[in-house]
Amino acid sequence: MFGDERFRALRVRYTRLAMPWDAVFKEPRRLDTWLRAARAAGQRPLVAFNRARGSECPERPCRAPSPARFERAAREFVRRYPWVRDLQPWNEANSPTQPTGKRPELAAAYYRKLKKVCSGCSITAADVLPADRWLDDFLAALGGERPKLWGLHNYSDVNRFKEEGTRAFLDKVDGEVWLTETGPIHSFSTGDGRVLFKPDADRSVRATDQAVRLARLDKRITRLYLYQWRRTNPQDRFDSGLTGPNGAERPALTRLRELLLEDR
Repeated sequence: MFGDERFRALRVRYTRLAMPWDAVFKEPRRLDTWLRAARAAGQRPLVAFNRARGSECPERPCRAPSPARFERAAREFVRRYPWVRDLQPWNEANSPTQPTGKRPELAAAYYRKLKKVCSGCSITAADVLPADRWLDDFLAALGGERPKLWGLHNYSDVNRFKEEGTRAFLDKVDGEVWLTETGPIHSFSTGDGRVLFKPDADRSVRATDQAVRLARLDKRITRLYLYQWRRTNPQDRFDSGLTGPNGAERPALTRLRELLLEDR
């Protein structure tokens, strides 16, 4: 992506990486390659800790690190990459595909640990799909603390052309909100074979408009991260690539370029 002329032409400033929480120990070369490339491209990376590679939540194995093990990995990451100042304790923490999906108190513990090891960093309290009860329990676990930075994945609003989930989230939290993962879904099938979104380039173009519109819904929304540049594995059930598996430009990328030019 960083070497693609089409990406560079967008003049994007922020990019995001969701990495296994223990990548700094188990995948150091892969992690270092991405971060060095991002830095060389003039990007400000947002890095999210994520489930370990091989985790199959909600199926087994579905392992979560203890807060102490998480702190150790986070501390080492910060030591190696002191220039990375935007962090997320856990990617999509309320999803059933994550070990925190039924444990909001654990997500709260990770948040506190990350704040401890990276004082002065911009840290989203939780990075979530729109939610009610999980978020209530997460806030309760913080014991009255009201964080001022949050991450939201509002794919549903973007691709179903609504805004209820985004508005409800804004009503529930204080402070700034980053749309840390969202975008036009080209196609998506569930694990049991149900097709939720058939390949539809026209819908993806309209969803690109919707993603930008929702980012402008409230002045508290200050960043928009679109996922993803390219569907890297043709077997993936989820495809929101702005380019196809072969690198071909999709209409959604053309539309995004137009929208960005309108803002300049």
